[in-house]
Amino acid sequence: MSISFCKTEKGKPVLIENGFDYIEERTYENKVYWQCTQCNKQKCKARLHTTNNTICHRVGDHNHAPNPSVSGIRQYRSEIRNLTKTTTTTHSIVATSIATASTAVLSQLPPINNLKRTVCRQRAANLNFSANPRSMSEIQITGSFTLTKKKEQFLQYDSGNQDSNRFLIFATNQQFDLVQSSTDIYMDGTFKVVPDFFYQLYSIHGSVQGSIIPLAYILMSRKSEENYKRICYTIISLRPLFNPSSFLIDFEKGAMNAIRSCWPQSNVHACFFHLTQNIYRQVQQAGFTTKYGNDEEYAHAVRILPALAFLETNDIYSTFEDIGDLQIPDLDPLYNYFEDNYIGRSQSLNRRTIPMFPVTFWNLHNTLRNQFDHTNNAVEGWHRRLNNIVDSAHPEFWRFLSDLQTEQAYVDGEISQLL
Repeated sequence: MSISFCKTEKGKPVLIENGFDYIEERTYENKVYWQCTQCNKQKCKARLHTTNNTICHRVGDHNHAPNPSVSGIRQYRSEIRNLTKTTTTTHSIVATSIATASTAVLSQLPPINNLKRTVCRQRAANLNFSANPRSMSEIQITGSFTLTKKKEQFLQYDSGNQDSNRFLIFATNQQFDLVQSSTDIYMDGTFKVVPDFFYQLYSIHGSVQGSIIPLAYILMSRKSEENYKRICYTIISLRPLFNPSSFLIDFEKGAMNAIRSCWPQSNVHACFFHLTQNIYRQVQQAGFTTKYGNDEEYAHAVRILPALAFLETNDIYSTFEDIGDLQIPDLDPLYNYFEDNYIGRSQSLNRRTIPMFPVTFWNLHNTLRNQFDHTNNAVEGWHRRLNNIVDSAHPEFWRFLSDLQTEQAYVDGEISQLL
């Protein structure tokens, strides 16, 4: 008979023999006492005694069948635990482990998403994080989590764990100084990496020697115009001289109004990429994705709509009406959407209603003439980088903060090379 040994996720020794696994119960002198791992779940009374890793005594019989794959399953889990100590991504860890597992072992493993969560939990355990908060009120950030990996101040502001619209602002003093000195600001939110009880991570980016660099990270529990205003006023209180020439943001009414309220002299522009996304999303929602791919006339008319952003403001309205005069089949839903949100409904005496997003917000004519970026591509690229660092959707809170510290250390290196 052959026996093998491994450890549980908590590091307790396990003995495997003939499809049965035993966990160490106690040790006395030179003898180790083992009990079946099913002693609680199935009330199994089987036990073993070993001396020098050799079975010397058996007690009782198993009341359940052996599992020939038990060794493979234990080995799989052990391999995952070892890989969590490396920088390998969660997806790669699971994929690599699955590739070496037998069909019998694979059939008894949990779903892939559960395996990924196991990897994330193990990584959190490796770093000795505190228990994940069960409510917003339990989140109290102190000690090392308020600092960077270089022990510099990182948490600049916390609205408090009793605030139903809580927000946290993270940045080093150097990053905040760079925010204050930036003339052009880029802002956007991301959602996938955000831990429980928070809605989005809103980031502020500025130009450092021609490179767009993340300079502040704002963890928001609510997305409302009032909350955006609170954040803007907090930034002003922390850096009173912050008064950029322009902002480039997503199509978000609350953020747009808040920025215009706090910095009325600044130009606030929309990201062109998000405009094209919004329009194509409407094509999908209307059920015309196939038509867009096969009907050149329809697809051309759809693409003209975001292209209006490149015209002078006075030419946009007449060109938009010309598109309507084309009477292209199935374009009406998209045409009406664009009119309501970006142009304004036509009324008498050449008047239009106020759209959700005024033409001056998304028009690019002056933006391009002033050589200001018209897309948030650099910010979107940063989102992808952060997703790779966090490597899971909605991670545990303390792990998220640790990953944000890792990201900040990377940014700190970028800034050092640029300045």
